[in-house]
Amino acid sequence: MDADGANAQRITRSSNADYAPAWSPTGDAIAFVSDRSGNLDVYLMAPDGSDLRTVTTDTSTDQAPAWAPDGRQLLWESYRDSNMEIMAIDVTGGAPRNLTQDAYADDHGGSWSPSGDGIAYFSNHNVGWDIFTLDLRTGQRVNITQSVAMEQYPVYCP
Repeated sequence: MDADGANAQRITRSSNADYAPAWSPTGDAIAFVSDRSGNLDVYLMAPDGSDLRTVTTDTSTDQAPAWAPDGRQLLWESYRDSNMEIMAIDVTGGAPRNLTQDAYADDHGGSWSPSGDGIAYFSNHNVGWDIFTLDLRTGQRVNITQSVAMEQYPVYCP
């Protein structure tokens, strides 16, 4: 679709739900979520809908893809260990990595730092829903908000 909304074109051809599109930083791919496999998985495709490939194949729910600033990795939420975790994978292949590894909390809304060295996300790790950051180099997790209010979906300022 053009920036003014004209010339919209359908790029998925599935009778299932396809949603949560995320453009790669380079504009050459779109990550999205679909239930075409029988459960929610993350997929990649070219902007014209070609070159469709599955990123996740786990039987758990995988959703909310987010691109790393360099376009080489994806984050997503996954319900793999009886709770929601933030996962990452290299888009060229490899094994998924559980970044948050918190067996007692649900972690959602992963967002990459502008440098790609960290993520922000929200979690019920404490009593309420707070914003956390995770330094991917050191593994240090910091609770940013620490309040009784419900804070969700953090996004870094570029």
